[in-house]
Amino acid sequence: MTETTIDAPPADLDLLATVAELAQHAGLLVAELFHGDRRRASAIAEDGRSTVDHVVEDAVRGRIRALAPQDGILGARDRADVAAPGRRWLIDPLDGMPFFSGGIPLFTSALTCRDEHGILAAALVMPMQQELLYAGRGRGALLLAGERFTPETAVPARITRNSTATQQRVLWPEDIGGVPYKTALLATGRADAVVIAAPPSAHWWAPLPMLVREAGGCIADAEGRETGRGTLLACASDRHPELRASLLGAHAG
Repeated sequence: MTETTIDAPPADLDLLATVAELAQHAGLLVAELFHGDRRRASAIAEDGRSTVDHVVEDAVRGRIRALAPQDGILGARDRADVAAPGRRWLIDPLDGMPFFSGGIPLFTSALTCRDEHGILAAALVMPMQQELLYAGRGRGALLLAGERFTPETAVPARITRNSTATQQRVLWPEDIGGVPYKTALLATGRADAVVIAAPPSAHWWAPLPMLVREAGGCIADAEGRETGRGTLLACASDRHPELRASLLGAHAG
């Protein structure tokens, strides 16, 4: 998991808007490819990546280079996150290729910006729902709907705090949808908890802790450790002790 320095400065609002706008652009490209020749877009190249991965990542890379040529960029094609001074961008062109190729609209795209303190800003877009979830360090989380980037219409995104245990809307690993998609549902109040079975080593993991934290939640293991790497639970921060006792214990059993 990515840790963030406790006394780190808040994200610059202009940078936050840039991250969000770039992510939305990525989402529009994914949607265009989904509605076009999806079979061709899903084709896997010699490097093991799909056409949609290449098209979206190249487009986002190009825009980042034009806006901030001094920043580092890590995409899905890169094998390691090489430490470098200054800011670094992490591009996840598409999470959920089986859904994309199968015509199921449960995939996402994501963009993350890091500085020396950790995650600075992050955005997760659900292309087919035309929804953009984004957050900046110390700035809260926002949800924007629609094809156009109009930040003035964004609304705060918050994790719900359902006090009735029998009515908890829990998303389990076996439920349909990838972890980023489920996390977006959590951060926008459409789920109360997400159980994450896989260790957070995948490229798609980078933006999730920031988005959940700024929406009023946390992601931690059965012991409450946010740096844990076993089965994890994402939910509202003040519900985590209670829910992890029941949900993670039940899942382990």
